[in-house]
Amino acid sequence: MTKAYEQDIKRISDAITSIKVTFQRPNVYFNVHMDNEPSAEVVQAVLSRTQAFTTVENISAIADAVNWGIEISEVHLSIRLNKADVPAYHYMTSYFKTSDASNYSAENIDAYSTWHEVVHSS
Repeated sequence: MTKAYEQDIKRISDAITSIKVTFQRPNVYFNVHMDNEPSAEVVQAVLSRTQAFTTVENISAIADAVNWGIEISEVHLSIRLNKADVPAYHYMTSYFKTSDASNYSAENIDAYSTWHEVVHSS
């Protein structure tokens, strides 16, 4: 499942050196590594394609593949330059709107539809 995502992202730019999708309870991380600073268009393309891939169905399939019996809490996209520890660009989305993962009311389900930029201090 994630191989198609990785291939799609790799087609965006030759500067993309690797893509790693990892699961660390209870989150999924999409890590895109690049050789040099991407243009705004490349960052937007990576974000847009990651958003399109991040459906409840796809993320549930990842959870099933790692035997995680509940929803993935958060999905993170990090774009890192030259193997840096701190991402140059970091975005995230959540299944739930609040931190209350026991509240399955419609008012508390975001279903990975709202993305936020995460700012890291230097």
